[in-house]
Amino acid sequence: MMLMRNLQIKNKNMNLQVSDLEGKTFEEKLLLWAEEVVAYCDKIARTKVDCGEFYAFQSMPQEEPNVLFLALNPHDSYRCTTYQVQRENKNWNIPNGMTEDVFIKANPCYNGKDTWTILKGFEKTKNVHPELKSIFDSMMYMNLLYFSSIDFKDFRKKFNENWKEVLDKCAEFSNFLIYEIIKPKKIVCLGANCFPKFIGKEKFSILNGIVKKTIVNKIPVYGIPHPSSPYLSDIERVMTGWTLANDWFGVEIPQEIKIIKPSKLNPHETIKILKGKEFLKEKSVLNDEKTLRFSIGSPKGIHFELVVTATGKGYVAIRKLFERTNDNDPVYIKILSEQGFSENEHWLGVKFFKDYFAENEDELAEKIKEDIVALIDNSSLTH
Repeated sequence: MMLMRNLQIKNKNMNLQVSDLEGKTFEEKLLLWAEEVVAYCDKIARTKVDCGEFYAFQSMPQEEPNVLFLALNPHDSYRCTTYQVQRENKNWNIPNGMTEDVFIKANPCYNGKDTWTILKGFEKTKNVHPELKSIFDSMMYMNLLYFSSIDFKDFRKKFNENWKEVLDKCAEFSNFLIYEIIKPKKIVCLGANCFPKFIGKEKFSILNGIVKKTIVNKIPVYGIPHPSSPYLSDIERVMTGWTLANDWFGVEIPQEIKIIKPSKLNPHETIKILKGKEFLKEKSVLNDEKTLRFSIGSPKGIHFELVVTATGKGYVAIRKLFERTNDNDPVYIKILSEQGFSENEHWLGVKFFKDYFAENEDELAEKIKEDIVALIDNSSLTH
């Protein structure tokens, strides 16, 4: 693997100064900024061939948007996207490499955003209140770090000892862009890594135990759980939305939401209790220290796997096995949603232990058992 040390890139302040922006249009400011950023990223991408594609914007840049949706970096869904692949992609139209004109435009795949896991996962958050939905429907969406990766761990692995240097430099570029050119009214950072990398050493408060907040350059900056996380419960998604609506519009959080306390019970102890229940011992096909698995079959030859695990603080999930088509998936998803399960990219339905309201592990285990029994006995799945 080619290492970055040969590039001798040093962290330093941007050559572009605020005074250079005076008298310029919004697009001219963006192009001046992009000139320096593209030169930096192109040099890295041509030298380190496995570093991934690079781009800053998901949606078109806006001047003074109501809210800036800030993700850490582009997600490499295909796990093999390189700069060479990006240059050969006709949608980008950059056969000779990234240009400033293209860099300040939206990701050409943004038209298909409705299928993106991150935005589908955000629906339950923004839909808690019409004002919140309206402001997020017109948001600007960009990345703090420009190189794509499967996740943050993958980014660090790709760049070896140089990962922090690259991250800090991209964050420096983004800070200048956001505070001196974009100037959003509010900023919402996604996930555990984006918020601290963006705000640096600024102090912050935590609202309702779930949303982080600080103010930088007179702009409110928020940190929320990552919408695409498979471990984020519906309760947490809804509470995130109500917390933002309360802080932004003074909307009163409904009493039934206020009293919700996601379960802090021990998932491993819950699995241990479930193992002791006779019915589950008879039905389970796999039984280890933290996971129970059940097979649900039907005369039509459709098989489902039901998993109950302490992994990721605990969840119950179901997926289809062996069926080659997805024709019936909407039917299955509807059936599962009626039992409080939510679809994600891994499962037809998933329900986290923290979605159950229980006073202790015994009560939690009993409620999980009721869900398991109901799914195994559900004639719409098994016939």
